[in-house]
Amino acid sequence: MKAWFRLLPLILAATLFTSCAQNGLPTTKGSETGTSSAQTGSAVTTASESGKKADYWLTDNKVSYTYMLSNNSITDLNKVDPFFQKMEEMTNVHIDWNIVSTTDIDTKKSLMWAGNELPDVIGGGCITTTEFLKYAPAGKFFPINTLMEQYMPNFLAAANGEHEGIIKALTLSDGNIYSLPEVSFSNMSVTSAVHINKVWLDKLNLKVPTTTDEFFNVLKAFKEQDPNGNGKADEIPFAFDPTRSWQNGSINGWFGVTDEWMIKDGTVTYSPYMDGWKELVAYLNKLWDAGLLDPELYTQDSSTFNAKAQQNPDIYGSMMLYGKFVQLTGDNYDDYEILLPQKSGTAISGAVRSRIGTHYWNLLRAVISKDVANPDILLSWFDIFYDPYYGEQVLNGALDYQTKLRDDGSFELVEDVPEGYSSRSDWVSQTHTNQFPFTWNEKTHKYLLESSDEIIEGKEQSEAYQPYFINEVMDYNFMLNEESEGLAKYSTDMKKYVNEMFALWVTGERDVQADWDEYKAHLEQLGVKDYTAIYQSYYDRVTAK
Repeated sequence: MKAWFRLLPLILAATLFTSCAQNGLPTTKGSETGTSSAQTGSAVTTASESGKKADYWLTDNKVSYTYMLSNNSITDLNKVDPFFQKMEEMTNVHIDWNIVSTTDIDTKKSLMWAGNELPDVIGGGCITTTEFLKYAPAGKFFPINTLMEQYMPNFLAAANGEHEGIIKALTLSDGNIYSLPEVSFSNMSVTSAVHINKVWLDKLNLKVPTTTDEFFNVLKAFKEQDPNGNGKADEIPFAFDPTRSWQNGSINGWFGVTDEWMIKDGTVTYSPYMDGWKELVAYLNKLWDAGLLDPELYTQDSSTFNAKAQQNPDIYGSMMLYGKFVQLTGDNYDDYEILLPQKSGTAISGAVRSRIGTHYWNLLRAVISKDVANPDILLSWFDIFYDPYYGEQVLNGALDYQTKLRDDGSFELVEDVPEGYSSRSDWVSQTHTNQFPFTWNEKTHKYLLESSDEIIEGKEQSEAYQPYFINEVMDYNFMLNEESEGLAKYSTDMKKYVNEMFALWVTGERDVQADWDEYKAHLEQLGVKDYTAIYQSYYDRVTAK
């Protein structure tokens, strides 16, 4: 049974939680409702370490905080998510959710910044890195580091243990920390892979291709020899979703480029400006002209791409995917296997984005307003999410509702969907969102590590691609404000131009060979050299630490 625990392209939000531990929190002031009488003490043992639920009662007088979140399916987490209902009972902290749709969030934020009236907490899905780097030094947000030692023992335990380096990554140039992160572990070092229909290969007695020429010939056989056996010429040899460029780096790597930034021997280059990009586009155009690409490549949306991937019998011969678990949820799940990087004229590489070590850090899950009342209680509330026992529930849903605890202390997902929901993902999307600060560890996550299709596939892809990496990746770090603003100055126009020309070249409306010099010259006019220099400076600064 498929385990869905973290559909990444997904979701907006951020939250807060806390910890103080079994002996409680030092005495604090209550927010709007008076003085709290939380217990005093200093010994801290998380629920995961002690084997029982920690005491997280934070205040005798109920305290409320406003929290801005962006979500299209939920209007009040207090009503639909048992996790937050339990959190209020456990802590005596109430959250007033201000949940804004993704279509309205920009307008809402413009008014918020202009009016200088911020909610107590702004979720990571509501604030861009550029906005964060602009407003944090301007004094809009609370410096978490000033109270972190006293009120965030769970977070510090993770930061000083399995997540060493996260404190440095979070610290801005003024020496302060203003954001609450997700600190978890990477499921994969590869963010995409080409998958090929092994059933079709076997039926047509074809070998797994190893070069771009062999891949072309295999796709041609898929088109012409009715491998799905339905007597119709409905096979689509190769397909991908052009709306998700990060997912397509696996074929880019066959030509020695990524989807954007490329770092080799410490030198940063912009892949759409490199000659390998021209070879990539020319190859895709060759597939297009031969009728080997999905003819609806640039007219269909992601849902149509996914639906076609699930048709029975199969119609796709090969696809670029983040993972099979997203598209292939039916009987054809086992029909496809990873295709290793193909040798081209200039490269044998994976060139896909990879992560350093085993960390996955999202540095911007939530920020707190500078003017928040009782920041001590709020930070203690947030810190509960850094207790892995609760972090698992932040990630996957409330215990005894969407998750359950196994005898070994690890969590598994509840697969039985309540009435009124079409699927587990539908149930989860309407009752839970997981883009909050949190952490989990191997003890609580053990069963999911062993059973989740996403994690299993991620490990397989990472192992398969390991010999082919050529793209160097640096540790997670915030940019300086001037770096972020400098990149933003160029990125919109450049990316728009790159994407437009890519589509025109692939579909043959323009000729990449004839256009290439003019294309590069136009990128230079749009600032590609300055753009790359800024990223190089950022890379050099971070790696010099």
